[in-house]
Amino acid sequence: MSDTSIDQAWLRELELFADNDQACYRQRQAIEKNLLRKMVKGTYDSVKAFKSWLNYAEAARQMYRRAFDCPLAPVAVKREMAGRESAHFESEVSNGCFDPADYGLKGTLLTTI
Repeated sequence: MSDTSIDQAWLRELELFADNDQACYRQRQAIEKNLLRKMVKGTYDSVKAFKSWLNYAEAARQMYRRAFDCPLAPVAVKREMAGRESAHFESEVSNGCFDPADYGLKGTLLTTI
């Protein structure tokens, strides 16, 4: 997903904002729990997961604009951020960093990424 035309400063700024904003954090937790639930059920789809992260990046983009009264980050930055979040989540799952029990889910992860 990396593109040389992506404004790296915008991308880093948006990622830092999303990592430190309370509303973004709650949304991130909800997405992670939902994706883990799908993995436990065996219905995880990485394309649909990317769309969830795209919605997360869009929400962060809108919140950043409202918080700092500035123009919206470019759409390419949003897509790159969503791709990075999706890849990071899948990497963390494959490394065993997520336990479904921590999210109140019963069972083990059935989907391998």
